[in-house]
Amino acid sequence: MQTMTDPVVTKMFKNGGSWAVRIPVSLVPSTQAVEIRATAEGALEIRPHHEQETLEQLLDKWQQEGTPLDATDQWPARTPLPSRFPDLHQDDTA
Repeated sequence: MQTMTDPVVTKMFKNGGSWAVRIPVSLVPSTQAVEIRATAEGALEIRPHHEQETLEQLLDKWQQEGTPLDATDQWPARTPLPSRFPDLHQDDTA
């Protein structure tokens, strides 16, 4: 579990039409993008942003992992449907 750091007082400044905040090097995340949100209490949260993998990326990753050993196991023999649900298979000819 990560512990919180001590608070750091830093400056806010205008950058074009937006406000910017100086972030100390020791607190800069390793990602290229961050997510910023305001909490109900008025605090700003800045978290590293990780892009979600696309379907193509996931498929490529799964293909590289290969077929799991249990995927080639034999499945048990199937029980015929009427014997599993006898109340659904009634003779309506009576």
